[in-house]
Amino acid sequence: MIKHLLPILCFAILLSSCSENALEPETTNDEALIKSSDTSKYSDPNGRANLPNENISPVNGNDTGIVQAAIDRATAKNTNGRPGGRVTLKKGTYQLEGVVLKSNVHIEIEKGTRIVPQLRSRGSSNIFLLGRDGIEIKNVSIRGKGGKFTVKYPPNTNTIVNGRGVRSFILGKVSNFLLKDFNVIDRYTKFSVVACITTGTTDNDRPRNGTFENISVQNLSHGYGVVQVNAGANLVLRNLKSTGGVAARIETDLHDNIINQIGVDNISIFNVQTTDGYTPLLMNPHAIHNGRVTADNVKAMRCEFAVLIRDGFVAKDIPADGLTPGSFAQGSKVTRINAVYGDNVPSHPKNNKYRPFSLRSEFAESSGEADPGISHRGPSITAVGNFAGDEVTVLESEVTHSGYKVGEHVKITTKPVTR
Repeated sequence: MIKHLLPILCFAILLSSCSENALEPETTNDEALIKSSDTSKYSDPNGRANLPNENISPVNGNDTGIVQAAIDRATAKNTNGRPGGRVTLKKGTYQLEGVVLKSNVHIEIEKGTRIVPQLRSRGSSNIFLLGRDGIEIKNVSIRGKGGKFTVKYPPNTNTIVNGRGVRSFILGKVSNFLLKDFNVIDRYTKFSVVACITTGTTDNDRPRNGTFENISVQNLSHGYGVVQVNAGANLVLRNLKSTGGVAARIETDLHDNIINQIGVDNISIFNVQTTDGYTPLLMNPHAIHNGRVTADNVKAMRCEFAVLIRDGFVAKDIPADGLTPGSFAQGSKVTRINAVYGDNVPSHPKNNKYRPFSLRSEFAESSGEADPGISHRGPSITAVGNFAGDEVTVLESEVTHSGYKVGEHVKITTKPVTR
């Protein structure tokens, strides 16, 4: 009897394994694309692994104080001319809010550790702050140790409803940094999980020379991203995955950014994937003339788009003196794009004009959504929505598409669809 069951059991295990890994971004030889001499990523300081380490374990309640104290001790250390130290968060559950990372400190969080945001009674909460106060920090990292750690938002953090917001990481004036190996269980909350902003009026006031790698988010709200780069230079985004929302959101829309013309430059994106969301890759310059952005290996499973490139514009609420519609620099491009269309994807009414005319009757209001950011559903729109002319290169030969009524779709849409 057992002998006869073995093939069935093996098949079930294989099927389960395939299911669990189905959403994992395909790995490629990115090091051939990002040379070790390239400055557009984090460079591990020489001797980091040998820096003095302090182990931390959680206490009952708010753990911010003990983690912050360990960071303060680590940044003050100097070992044989090597500044800084390491802080290891031992496996457990930590409640954190407003942890300020400091120069030359590397936080290693053991696999299986859970971090829960300590919510403020009013206003938004940020778990980790990197250069948020405008004082530059450099040579820092937060990474999983032995595998991924988890950030889990509690049930009462559906902040689109209650007016609060949560960010796991907010980055400002920080250089040579790494965020790596973690999973976030979101609650369709307001704000992107990782936000890159500017804290001043110059290009040096934005995140520079950093890497975001191996980050996954579940239950991401439709209008937000795993990583949103409002401002930043020389950044690598690699192996980002989301259920819902946007994996990589390159959108320079903040008021102060636009007034001071501080945007993005030299952004390299590899292996991003979104399932049941908006799009894995969104590029929107608003009114900033940005530098080069490149992306390779973008996958959409039941999304509106696989790639969405918006045209620049000057918003009505921004003083228009001297401003012109924004752009991305020559050399910006997206390669290896794959879209699997769905029949009932989260969808925004303003995008319906780009949907194949034959499928518009299937677009309708939706109620009872877990994500308050979703009001309508309908069939996927297209693989690539490129509404910025020829400033971002996307070749049809780089696009594959399949799935629901694929014969009704074109691979690349550049303008509203008419009969």
